[in-house]
Amino acid sequence: MKHTFRDDGQVRKTVHRDPHNPTSIYIETVTDDAASLRRNKQRRDSEALRVGDANPMVDGDELTAAFSFGTMIDYEIARRKYPDLFAELEMGGKHSVHAGEKLSLLLPQYCTMVKRGDSKR
Repeated sequence: MKHTFRDDGQVRKTVHRDPHNPTSIYIETVTDDAASLRRNKQRRDSEALRVGDANPMVDGDELTAAFSFGTMIDYEIARRKYPDLFAELEMGGKHSVHAGEKLSLLLPQYCTMVKRGDSKR
């Protein structure tokens, strides 16, 4: 049995029941993140976020990487796939800068700005 309980054009969630295991259900989530990926590319191209700008989230820190995930599910998938890098992001300092650089290579579709390691800025 399948039942779609959310379909807004961007995210579709469907409940599946396995006839061989009637006590379990599975939820399939499919995201169409073409629009958010297009916005991310526009942000990268426009350079709205510049390396060295003040970080709006933390006073005194500078921006070295910025990411924009289409949905919370995309963020959670990335966080579970690379838990060590996300842990380094929370450490701050050089650890977070290096983690941001690595994530920009692993998840370029979600990266809106990154400080290159070979850059003097």
